[in-house]
Amino acid sequence: MEKIGLVFDSSCGYSKEKVEKDGNFFIPLIIEIDGKKYKAGIDIDSEKILEKMKDKNIEIKTASPELQDIYNSFKKGLKIFDKLIFIGISEKFSSTQNNARVIINEYKDEFKGKVFIYKSQFSAPWTKFYYNSFKKIIDKYKDISSIYEVLDKQKEKMIGVLSPGDIYWFYKGGRITKRQYKTANILNIHPILVVKDGEINPDNVEKAFSIKKAAIKMINILKPEIENLRQKKINHKIIILSEDQTKSKKILTSLVTSIFKLDEKEIIFEKYISPEQSVHMGPGSFGLTYFWDIEI
Repeated sequence: MEKIGLVFDSSCGYSKEKVEKDGNFFIPLIIEIDGKKYKAGIDIDSEKILEKMKDKNIEIKTASPELQDIYNSFKKGLKIFDKLIFIGISEKFSSTQNNARVIINEYKDEFKGKVFIYKSQFSAPWTKFYYNSFKKIIDKYKDISSIYEVLDKQKEKMIGVLSPGDIYWFYKGGRITKRQYKTANILNIHPILVVKDGEINPDNVEKAFSIKKAAIKMINILKPEIENLRQKKINHKIIILSEDQTKSKKILTSLVTSIFKLDEKEIIFEKYISPEQSVHMGPGSFGLTYFWDIEI
């Protein structure tokens, strides 16, 4: 019977050390700060990135993994497993999946028919929460098509809302103009981004004029989905994405516990998302989503 292994990139939210300790394989995306390249999950993590972003003079951006790192990960994995499945960040967020395909096509004799690139819509935090379940899937289903079928069922489950703590980094990264940045600062505007189908739709951006109003809008966006889960009696968890000791965390926690009649212990608090998303959202960002596990 063929043995199937898993490859993740750093968008899973875990370090290379943990991923490899768990018997999986790791591909780091690149974080570039003031011209110096760091490998996410190896040289740098979300906490260090957010600390560096307190200095607004730095230049910071993300990039796809180096092709050599992709090759090395596949090569290492096939020494142990007969086949590999790469579950990386959504191809709507990054060209990582495409670069992995380039490696497979370039080294056909080594990787063709052995390494499979799942057309992922995953990103943190969902990859992180499904992480342990992925191993259970490949242990149960021994053919690629059956594994893909189970993974595909998760796509509709990955809906979340995010808001940057400081839209300066949206401006610095070229996602909004200088005029939009200045206006947002004056009016205390908090943009709310809806993550769905593995992407952020720019035509589906909400705005709020305070953290509390942003939190209320986030809850209202997800409330129908969560109420539907409750009606169907599907075991799920609400997830608050926020750094510790922030105003946004306190407000979201208060509203979520009140509106959904929950105890704080029933909520998952995720301090950091992933290094790549930390770069794009910046310090003080916050968000809301929900999670229910894979039916295996």
